[in-house]
Amino acid sequence: MRPRIFISHSTNGIDEHRQVLLDLVEYLKDDFIVFADIDQERGLKVGDPWRKKLLHELWRTQGGIVLLSEKATKSPWVYQEASLLRLHNFQHSTVEKD
Repeated sequence: MRPRIFISHSTNGIDEHRQVLLDLVEYLKDDFIVFADIDQERGLKVGDPWRKKLLHELWRTQGGIVLLSEKATKSPWVYQEASLLRLHNFQHSTVEKD
């Protein structure tokens, strides 16, 4: 079974990094089950209880990626998501894809 990866980012200024985020999801999706809130396949949908869904995805992930930007460093949600990922004792590592 493929491991789950949670991608945290700031939605404030999303237009500045939307394509980077979508490219990252596309790049990883063959080897990982990727959760990014804007991903059309697995992300948030209109009407979803978003807090509950984010916490659910954070709880069951095996790894995480935090996309940092100036706006992300000021986001309480990105901080909380990064903190929850750290609570899972994830190690800083580099993922290499063949």
